Amino acid sequence: MSQLLKKCPFCDGSAQLHNDSRQFWYIACLQCINQTTHFHRGKQIVIDRWNTRVEKTCEWVKCSDDSPTPNTFESVCGAMWYLGDEPFYTLENVSFCYQCGGKIVVKDGGE
Repeated sequence: MSQLLKKCPFCDGSAQLHNDSRQFWYIACLQCINQTTHFHRGKQIVIDRWNTRVEKTCEWVKCSDDSPTPNTFESVCGAMWYLGDEPFYTLENVSFCYQCGGKIVVKDGGE
């Protein structure tokens, strides 16, 4: 088995293997701080689980501009995201749904 870690499934950042003082192994993204839960079964199991991917997407649709909160997106999983007038987060720098964890797919003219 290879110890090469795939990039983060959420932000495509680099990942790093860690162990704590009790020898529980976990992997954390160096960019968005997504991480696995702690495992005590061994380092290779943690690596294999991190590297195993299930393709999950979450479709986001921009709400009408005449809605009470313009610049808002709704997702099929029920999440809502208000980007504001000068957003810190945009659909260009966040690629995962905060509610279900799926990769964001913007439909119907999202910005």
